[in-house]
Amino acid sequence: MKRSTIIVTLVLSLFMIFGCASKRYLKQAYKLDKAGLYSDAANLYYNSLQKNNKNIEAKLGLQRTGQMVLDDKAKDFKSKYENASAKDAVYAYRDADAYHKKVASLGVNLIFDDANQTYYKEVEDSYLKELYQKGTKDLSLEQFSSAEVTFAEIIKINKTYKDSHSQWVTAKYEPIYRKGNQEINSQLYRSAYYTFDKIIKEISDYKESIALKTKALENATLTITIKPIAIANRDYYDITTPLATKISNEINSIREPFYKITQVVPQTKNIKIYNYEIFNQLLTQKTVEDRTYNSKAVLNTYIKSFRREGGQLQKLEKRGYLKNTIEVLNKETQQKETKTTYKKIKYYVYSQENKVNLSVKYDLKRIDMNEIPVSNYYSEEAKDNIYYASYDGNYKDLVPGYWKYLTKSSESDQIKQDQNAIKELHQLFNNKKEITSTSELEQQLIANCAKQISSQIEAYKPEK
Repeated sequence: MKRSTIIVTLVLSLFMIFGCASKRYLKQAYKLDKAGLYSDAANLYYNSLQKNNKNIEAKLGLQRTGQMVLDDKAKDFKSKYENASAKDAVYAYRDADAYHKKVASLGVNLIFDDANQTYYKEVEDSYLKELYQKGTKDLSLEQFSSAEVTFAEIIKINKTYKDSHSQWVTAKYEPIYRKGNQEINSQLYRSAYYTFDKIIKEISDYKESIALKTKALENATLTITIKPIAIANRDYYDITTPLATKISNEINSIREPFYKITQVVPQTKNIKIYNYEIFNQLLTQKTVEDRTYNSKAVLNTYIKSFRREGGQLQKLEKRGYLKNTIEVLNKETQQKETKTTYKKIKYYVYSQENKVNLSVKYDLKRIDMNEIPVSNYYSEEAKDNIYYASYDGNYKDLVPGYWKYLTKSSESDQIKQDQNAIKELHQLFNNKKEITSTSELEQQLIANCAKQISSQIEAYKPEK
């Protein structure tokens, strides 16, 4: 079916659906109109016309009953204008005006006396003056929540009334602004950052919010120097730089803006070899070297152990049978019969295992506070193995078993007809044949280690 045909069919279907709904509402409106319930009837005429704007009967019905509804609303406004409060009169007029515009949006123009607007401006001015006085008084008393509600109501009625919008901004954001300043004074810089960020996102700026947000971020940011990675064995040197680089990348990718790597100190070939006890002793010491880094914290990392074990591909000869089913002629019955034969064959099973172990101790040391808020171990083994079979022929005809001699029978010969055993044998030929290299396993462990370190640094919340 062509695309244009599909579109036409869809449009016609929608017309039918809306047309049926329009008629249904119209039928219900007739009943209510006949019963004298013109307000309910007007709502249903409106719904009918909404579904089908070309429904003339619905339009005529809404013209008549809608006018009656609007007249009632206008009378209610006049009554409140003369006898009630300015507030009641304001909201009565707004209700009538909203109904007039709602019906007009469907092309039905009702009569709404222009004199009503003159009366409305009078009570609106009176009511807004009352609200404005209340709002400014609340602000002067620092009753911000009440003032915010009051100025929001003024803006809803007349958004250009005096300086109500700026007064509303003060009422809403001054408490938040003060909260941010208190957080800065209490050195809760991360909280202050988000407080000022909220103000900026909602209204671009308020007083010195942008400058204070910047100040909060500068103080909240944990700058980190990654020191040269210590090792327990010189054979571990090759993975120090990749590990340091990965750790740096992970920390810099933290979504919160409070973490920044200022320096990754390069590894050197003449790196010192430490045993675990000496490394731990060094962590607790105040070193002149740490104070030379332009950062608030240093990350000390120690590779305690690292081992690659790349296995050799093992090849093992296996014995089995090739099943062959043929049709033969029975000389006595002269009927074709099925005969199964089993041929002794050899196939081969291959196996290999690679694995890598990595154990790392890490500590984040705050130079500015002389504390170690993050301290933990990472230890993991990554391994992969392959175990598959190979045969120069159709493996689906193979059955498991054992034979002693290729060219003659033996009492130890055995053919396994069990379906599970056959299924397991065939699965060997479908197993994967490529093994993950030790280099790839090493990269997995380095990535996992860096991720763990980064996650724990991110979880460190100095303000809690």
